[in-house]
Amino acid sequence: MSDSKVEACLAIEVGSAEEAPLLRLSVGELVAFSCRSGDLINDTGPGPSALEGIRAHQKLQKQRPKGSEAEYFLQVQVPIEDYKVVLSGRADIFHPQTDLHTPAQIDEIKTTYCPPRNYLSLFDNYSGHS
Repeated sequence: MSDSKVEACLAIEVGSAEEAPLLRLSVGELVAFSCRSGDLINDTGPGPSALEGIRAHQKLQKQRPKGSEAEYFLQVQVPIEDYKVVLSGRADIFHPQTDLHTPAQIDEIKTTYCPPRNYLSLFDNYSGHS
C-alpha cells in the first residue's frame, strides 16, 4: 500500500485504483465509538477498580487448561460496501478445537460486583425470552 491516512482512529490504506480501500480498526476502537455510555447492569453502585479487573484476568488466565492461550490475537477481513474492513482484537482466553465434535471457544472476562443470579434476566432479554 502506497499511502496511509488516519481519520477518526481508523487507518485507511489506499492501494491501486482497482483495489477497495482497506479500513483497519480494533475491537476497542469500534466499542469506544458505538458504546459511548451505559452499562449492562448498574444496580450495585461503583464497579471494580482497574487493578481488581487486572488481577481477576491474571488469575483466570493462569488457571486456563493446557493448550489454551491467553490474550489470543484475532483478525477478520470483511467486505462492506466499497471497502475491505479489517477488524482485530484479542480474546482473553482461546480454547482451540480439540476434536471434530468440540468447537473452539473464546472466553471474554468481565469483572463485576453483580451477583450471578442477576444475569439470568439479562440473558432472557437478549435471547428473546420474557
